[in-house]
Amino acid sequence: MNNPLLSFDELPHFDRISPAHVAPAIDELLTHANAALQAVTADAFPAQWGEIARVLDVSLEKLGRAWGVVSHLNSVVDTPELRAITPDWRGRVADYEAFRQDDLRETMRNLGIHAIGYRTIRDLIRNN
Repeated sequence: MNNPLLSFDELPHFDRISPAHVAPAIDELLTHANAALQAVTADAFPAQWGEIARVLDVSLEKLGRAWGVVSHLNSVVDTPELRAITPDWRGRVADYEAFRQDDLRETMRNLGIHAIGYRTIRDLIRNN
């Protein structure tokens, strides 16, 4: 399926977007954003703003743009299909945004909570 939410070469193609496009697009963009975040927080990644911005900017901009399009459509089209999809994706995007907040990371660190990703769990399972 050619997903218009994943087209960033020009203005959004509102007339081609259907509710069926939302979940696959946001899933893909969240995956890319999470991969970018994992990359820049790795110990071996250079602690230089230019390098961090180069990796994060593109994936976060695409996620923000796609979610903005979905939010706009939800407010002007208001179909049962979009209403059914939007609450779940708002939560997923909010979860992602929350874990990017310095205050939350600092609180977690102070409480001794260590956030881990799927790869860490997968590797532990494989090694046991």
